[in-house]
Amino acid sequence: MNRVALTVFLILCCTCAFAQRGQGGGHGGPPKADPSAASIRDFKLALAVQADPDQTAQYLSLAKTTEATLKQAHDLQQLAAGADVAKPANDFKSAVEQASSDNQDFVHTLTKAQKTLLKELVKKYEKADSELAKQSKAFSQEAAGISSSQLNAAAQKLEKALADVQVQQKSLADEMGIQRPQE
Repeated sequence: MNRVALTVFLILCCTCAFAQRGQGGGHGGPPKADPSAASIRDFKLALAVQADPDQTAQYLSLAKTTEATLKQAHDLQQLAAGADVAKPANDFKSAVEQASSDNQDFVHTLTKAQKTLLKELVKKYEKADSELAKQSKAFSQEAAGISSSQLNAAAQKLEKALADVQVQQKSLADEMGIQRPQE
């Protein structure tokens, strides 16, 4: 019965297509199925920048690390008024270093084609990560023996740098077709 239904469906489709072309009355032949060169190029570019499964997994892990580190930055600012923030400051410093390392590792997984085709996004991403490293180094130097207000200011700068990195991560992931979990 399914073959009969399929055959009838195909005959109806062909008949409808024939009727839409003006009963076959010499209106220029069948429509061309040749896609434009631009659409082929766009498709090839999309395939070239597509993240592989390892890159997707690494990105998702990286995104979690960045999010957790941002939370630590916020928490550290809340604790900065307290007397003993040395341990949270050291934990935060380690988390920032890990996030920065994860960022660099992710960039190294990009293929030559991905780096070329995503050149501007990669450049912005690396610039944001460089600023994060700079702020991390400043935080490390200032963290020993500074007042709570100075610690708070340093944590704020690092939080901003982390937020910038996160924006660039998301832009790069979007271009690479990486689906993030609902936020």
